[in-house]
Amino acid sequence: MADNELKQTEVKNSGNSDVDLNVIVEMDTKPIAYAMLCSLLATKQINYKEFENALEVLEGLIKKDEKARGSHEDRGTSKVKLFNQNTRKDSRYE
Repeated sequence: MADNELKQTEVKNSGNSDVDLNVIVEMDTKPIAYAMLCSLLATKQINYKEFENALEVLEGLIKKDEKARGSHEDRGTSKVKLFNQNTRKDSRYE
């Protein structure tokens, strides 16, 4: 392509605004931790007593985390909203 053609392919005034966007993604990893403990027990890498002890430690960590999050519950973040609730339903599942 010639320089003139390259210049014509540039996107100008695309409508994108200059906006700063902060996204906070929080994932619940407790089920993964529990599954790992169950896997260790099932593969006999830990015995039942060690499994019970590990569950107690996990529960303690969960409670500690919930207390810490309680004081920071609403940090001004918005809740996810579903804008188009009138989407077409798939007739295969009716």
